[in-house]
Amino acid sequence: GPLGISAFIVEEKFKGFNVSKVLKKLGHHTSMTAELVFEDMILPKDSLLGPLNSGFLRIGKETLEWERTVFVAGLSGAMEFCFRTGMRYAKERIQFGKSISSFFGMKDILVRNWVYIQAARRLIYWVADRKDKGIPSPLESSLGKLISSEISEDVAKDTVQLLGGYGYMKEYAVERFYRDVKLGTIGGGTSEIQRSIISSLYPGKVKFMGEFSRIESEKSPSDTIQNLLYEILVKLDAEPSRKKLQSIEFAFADALSLFVILSLSEQDSNKTFVHYTIEEKLVDRSLLTFYLVGKYLASLSRLSSFVEKELNDLWKGYQRLSQEIENTVNVRFSTLQEFS
Repeated sequence: GPLGISAFIVEEKFKGFNVSKVLKKLGHHTSMTAELVFEDMILPKDSLLGPLNSGFLRIGKETLEWERTVFVAGLSGAMEFCFRTGMRYAKERIQFGKSISSFFGMKDILVRNWVYIQAARRLIYWVADRKDKGIPSPLESSLGKLISSEISEDVAKDTVQLLGGYGYMKEYAVERFYRDVKLGTIGGGTSEIQRSIISSLYPGKVKFMGEFSRIESEKSPSDTIQNLLYEILVKLDAEPSRKKLQSIEFAFADALSLFVILSLSEQDSNKTFVHYTIEEKLVDRSLLTFYLVGKYLASLSRLSSFVEKELNDLWKGYQRLSQEIENTVNVRFSTLQEFS
């Protein structure tokens, strides 16, 4: 098992080691990936990395935690490239006598991509800050990777869709990012693995919620939804079947991820920046709540046998958000047009 795995440094000169062939991949063509062959290879003792039989627990898991933290940082850059390219194209592309940026469908894509970028950045900085402080963060790194990688897929896909036929062409580069970001949901452990890690490592409300808390004075549907997610997590804290059914395990991971993202957004809304006002952050938080809850609503519904009332109330809050969404998107888009 995991206690029988050791890690070694293999040098190119070792007899029995060979690079067989360069592999062709969907994306990341500038990063070479090759098949390695180890045939009757004998390693000297000084090639052992760390103590014997600690290869997975002490080296592999820690390396993966760092990889998940660092790897997703590139995704935010890819998302920003897609967003700026889409914004520029939407303003320049004329259809039916006017810029396609005047159509709600295009505004909706661009505004959603913007709030997804901000959510990914908050997660990345949150985990990176913990790592800088030397705090072990296997759950947090998996959570950051899970959501950042999945929404980056949406941003890249939506940008290709926005550009239409041009988005399918290599000339515009967005098709490259559509291929490249896919690795985010696979490399360093698939999204399914991340959900299992998040659910299994969750230490319970007492230990985890020190960084987050329930909002005492609800001022918006986003506050209400965040508090309902809090109640869902608390109720599932001691639920024995949570780790027995993978569908429930995955849904719990999504509920926890949504709660953390909205909590980080709520904390960030109290900080003032010259080019990102508190008012804009509050609008973005409402939009983020609408888009992300909608994205993971089917997953959350699997928890209905445990938290039916909370899910019904969450749905009511989501409906309140949806009633104003078109106006909110139009207003927010008007302030985003400088990004192109």
